[in-house]
Amino acid sequence: MTSLLYPVFNGLKYNVCFFFLMVKCAFMRILIIFNYKVAFFIIN
Repeated sequence: MTSLLYPVFNGLKYNVCFFFLMVKCAFMRILIIFNYKVAFFIIN
C-alpha cells in the first residue's frame, strides 16, 4: 500500500515545490518592476 502511494506523494511534493517557486518568481518580478518605477520617479 505504501509503495503504491509513494510515487503519488513524491509527485505532489514536487508540484507544491514548483508552485512555490513560480509564486516566488512572479513576486520577485513584481518587486523588480516596482523598484524600476520608483527609481525612474526618483531620477526624474
